[in-house]
Amino acid sequence: MREKRKIFIMGFLSAVIVLALAIPVLAAGNMQTWNDVLVGGITITLDGETIQPKDANGNPVEPAIYDGTTYLPVRAIADALGMEVAWDGSTKTVILKSAKNQEPAPAPVQPTPTQDETLGQKNAVAKAKDYLDFMAFSRKGLIEQLEFEKFSHEEAVYGVDHCGADWFEQAAKKAESYLEYMSFSREGLIEQLEFEGFTHEEAVYGVESVGY
Repeated sequence: MREKRKIFIMGFLSAVIVLALAIPVLAAGNMQTWNDVLVGGITITLDGETIQPKDANGNPVEPAIYDGTTYLPVRAIADALGMEVAWDGSTKTVILKSAKNQEPAPAPVQPTPTQDETLGQKNAVAKAKDYLDFMAFSRKGLIEQLEFEKFSHEEAVYGVDHCGADWFEQAAKKAESYLEYMSFSREGLIEQLEFEGFTHEEAVYGVESVGY
């Protein structure tokens, strides 16, 4: 059912582009402006969660109704479905890219340990790996955990940066572990992962990896 809904919405998105007050539409190669447009008072939900439409700068954008038809801001809907959206001004084209066609996140480049590695640094690396064997961590969270274990900040950073962790993969594991015992909305799970110290990009990747 969710896949059918996504296919329907994706097909619908290609037909709608909305600005806040006046809606330009392409007709016979020329731009026209609609003036009798009802803006505001329209709520959008996805799987029971309210979506707040925003433009590329993060400013709120209102859906609109014209002649009995509701027009939705394409960026807000695309973001809610985990799709990339771009605007080609030269051809006046909205470009949508589904998650399966997006470029995968590059794997982080791990620093190579030096021959001058101290005993504290060596043990910090080992401790970081021990923790990752049974629990997912963000980079920030693992550094804090090693500091809690009384490693110095420098040793903790060294250990975390040399333990071989993929933080996007860790975000995916953490998202999965949360959903094993608690229900989250998409935005709620993103915020929870960010609270755990993951970057926004890592958190979004983690949430999308579990199906959101």
